[in-house]
Amino acid sequence: MSIANNKVITTAGDLIVGADITVSNGRGISFAATGDGSGTKASEIFDDYEEGTFTPVFVGTTSTMTINSAVYTKVGNLVNVSMYISSISPATSGDIQYITGLPYALAASNHYAAGVIGYSDTGDVEGLGVLFDTNSSQLYFQRIDGSTAAAATRANLNSVKSSGLALIITGTYRAA
Repeated sequence: MSIANNKVITTAGDLIVGADITVSNGRGISFAATGDGSGTKASEIFDDYEEGTFTPVFVGTTSTMTINSAVYTKVGNLVNVSMYISSISPATSGDIQYITGLPYALAASNHYAAGVIGYSDTGDVEGLGVLFDTNSSQLYFQRIDGSTAAAATRANLNSVKSSGLALIITGTYRAA
C-alpha cells in the first residue's frame, strides 16, 4: 500500500482518493474490459455526468406559465428530464403544441424518444403522449387514441383544459 497526497492505492490495486476526481475534457473512465453485450458497441468510455435545472417554455399559452420544477440528469449522452408546470392556458390555434427549452438538443434522425404525462391536475390527458422532436430542443404531444396518429394542436390541449392546466412530464432522450 502506498500513500501520497491523500490518495491510497491498496494491495488489491484499488485507488482511494479523498476528493473529487477530475477528468480532462474529451477523456473518461474506460470500461473496455467489460465488452459483454450482444449488440454493436459504439463506446465503452463513461465521459459525462451532469445534473441541473432548465427553463421549459410552453409555446402558445395565453397566460404566464408557472415552472414549479424543471430538472435534468445527463449520463453520457442520455438525458432524463422531469418538469412540473402549471397555470397553463393553451391557445386555440391549429399549430402543433410544443414545449421548448430542453437542456440539450436531441440527436438527429433515428434516435426516437418518448415521455409520459404523470399528472394533469383536473385535465383529462388520456390519449395524449409525449414525443421528443429529433434534432431540436423541444417535445410535443401526440394523440394516441388508437385511431389518430397525429401531433396534438394547441386547440387539442385547450380542449383538455382551457386555463389552469398543470402537467408533470418526464422522459429520457439521446442528446446530439
